[in-house]
Amino acid sequence: MQRLASDINNNFGEGVCFIFDGLDEYSEKFTSSGQSWFEKLLRGKKLQSSLVFITSRPNASIYLRESVTIRAEVLGFLEHHVMEYIDRSYANNITKAGELKAYLKEHENIRHMCYLPLHLVMVIFLYDNRTASTPLPKTETEVYIQFTIMTLRRYYGKKGIDQEIDELKWVPEPQAVIFAKICQLAYNITVASKTDVSQSDIVGDTTTCISTEVDTLGLMIVDKKENIRHSLVSYSFPHLTNQEFLAAYYMSTLSSEEQLAAVQKHSVSSHMGVVLKFYCGLTKLENVEIWNAVLNNALLQGDNQVNRNAMCCIFESQNNQRCRELFSKAKGKLAIKKETLTLTDYSAIGHCLALASHIVTTINFQCQLASEGLDIVTQKITSAPLNKVTDLLISDDLHDADKLLALKRFVMKLPFIEKLRLHQCFLKTGCEDWSVFENILKECRRVKTLDFSTSIMGDAGIEVFSKAASHMSSLQKLDFSHNNIGDAGIEAFSKAAYHMSNLEDLYFSNNNIGDAGIEAFSKAVSHLSSLQILHLHSNDIGDAGIEAFSKAASHLSSLCMLDLHSNDIG
Repeated sequence: MQRLASDINNNFGEGVCFIFDGLDEYSEKFTSSGQSWFEKLLRGKKLQSSLVFITSRPNASIYLRESVTIRAEVLGFLEHHVMEYIDRSYANNITKAGELKAYLKEHENIRHMCYLPLHLVMVIFLYDNRTASTPLPKTETEVYIQFTIMTLRRYYGKKGIDQEIDELKWVPEPQAVIFAKICQLAYNITVASKTDVSQSDIVGDTTTCISTEVDTLGLMIVDKKENIRHSLVSYSFPHLTNQEFLAAYYMSTLSSEEQLAAVQKHSVSSHMGVVLKFYCGLTKLENVEIWNAVLNNALLQGDNQVNRNAMCCIFESQNNQRCRELFSKAKGKLAIKKETLTLTDYSAIGHCLALASHIVTTINFQCQLASEGLDIVTQKITSAPLNKVTDLLISDDLHDADKLLALKRFVMKLPFIEKLRLHQCFLKTGCEDWSVFENILKECRRVKTLDFSTSIMGDAGIEVFSKAASHMSSLQKLDFSHNNIGDAGIEAFSKAAYHMSNLEDLYFSNNNIGDAGIEAFSKAVSHLSSLQILHLHSNDIGDAGIEAFSKAASHLSSLCMLDLHSNDIG
C-alpha cells in the first residue's frame, strides 16, 4: 500500500480518479489558505494530474469555486419524470393527479424542488395528508414546516394519541420539550458541520425529557452497529436539509438578542447558508434590527451588490418590502460570481428582479448559466420589464444555440441597456448558429459599450457583428481584445465602420492582425471621426501596415491615444 501511494505521488496522480460524495457533510471547515492536504487536492495543488469528482450543494463548494473546471447540476428527475411519477401515484384518481400538476405548474419553484426524488415524495405526502384548512406550500420553508407537522401527527397516530397540530409552536407537553431539544441538537451539530450523534450525546443533552430508549418523535433515524463487545448506536436526521430546517427553527425560537447574535455569527458561513434561508422563511424578516444584520452581511459578501444568497433568503421570506430595500441599499446592482445556480435559485432571482424592476440598474452574471434557468428569470420579469437596467455582464461559455436563444429572450426584457459585456464567453468554440448571436446584437439599439474581450469569437464573429452594426449607431466603446481575430475579421469590421461615427474607444489588442488587415482598416478610419482611443498592441502588424495607417491617421482628428506596442514594427 505504501508503494502504491508513493507511485501515485511520484506520477502526480496520473491515471487516478478521486470521488468525494457529499462535500457538504465534510466536518472540517474550509479556509481561504487551504493548508490541509485534502484541501490542496481539491484545489488542484496536489496530484495535479488526477481527476477529482465532487458532489455537493452549491453553498458547501463556494471556497473551491476558483479551482473547479466543470460544474453541473445533477437532477434526479427531469420534468417528464415528475409527471410520470405523479401519474403512477394517482393511477386511480386522474382528477387528483391533474390538481397536483396544476399546483406545480403555478408554483415552479416547488416543481423544481421535485426534480429531487426526496422532495417529490415529500410534496405528494403533503398533498395526500393535508387538511381542508392547510394551504399548499409556496416556498421550500413552507414545505418543511408542513412536512415536520405531518411527521409529528404520524408520530401521535402511531402512539395512539389523539392530538391535532396545526403549527409547530403548538406542540403539546411533554413532546414540546423533546421537540425543542431536538431542534437545539440540530442547530448544534449543523454549526459543528456534523450529521450524526451518538446515543449518549442525545441522552446527555436531553436527560430531563428523553429516556434511554431515546424518543425522537419520528424526526430522527437510528443506525445500530454490532460488534463483539457492544453495540454502537448513532442518530441522524433523514436528510441534511431536515436537520438544517430544524436548526433554523431553533434559531427562530431564541430571544431577539440571541437571534441577532446568531445571524451576525453565521450569515457569513457558507455551510450555514441553507439554515439562514430557512430562518428568513420562518421569521419573514419582520424584525428590523435582524433584517439590517442580514442586509449588511449580504451586501458585504456581495461587494455591495445583491447576491444569490440574499435573493434566496428574500424569496423564502416572501417579504416584498425587504426585497426593494435590499436593491435600494445596493443601488440597484446584482452580481452572481462563480457560483453554481440551481433551478430554484433562478426562481428566486426572477422573483426578486420582478419586485425590484424599478430599482435594478446592473446585472452581473459571472457564473455558469443554464438556458432553462435564464428562461425562468425571463418569464418572471415578463410583466415587469427591467426598464432601469443599463448594464449587463455575462461571463459564461455560450457554447450552444439554446443558451444563446435564452440570452436573446432575456436581453429583449432590457429595452434600455447601454452597456453589454459578453466577457470570456468563448463564442467561436460553440456558436454554430451565428444568426442567434446576430439577433442579440440587433436588440442593442441603445448600447453605448460592447465588450467581447476574451470571447474567442474569431473572424466569423466579427463578420456577424458587422452585419448587425447598422443597428448600433450609438456605440461609443467597443472591445474585441483577446479574440483570435485575423486580417479577415478586421477587414469585415472596416466595411461596417461607416455605422460607427460615434465610436470613441476601440480595442483590437492581443489578436492576430497583420499588415493586410491594418491596411484594410486604414481605408475605413475616415468614418471613425470621434475615435479618441485605439488599442492595436500585441498583434502581427509590420512596417507596411504602419505606413498605410500613418497615411490615413490624419482623418482621426480626435485621436489622443494610440497603442501599438508588441507588434513587428521596425
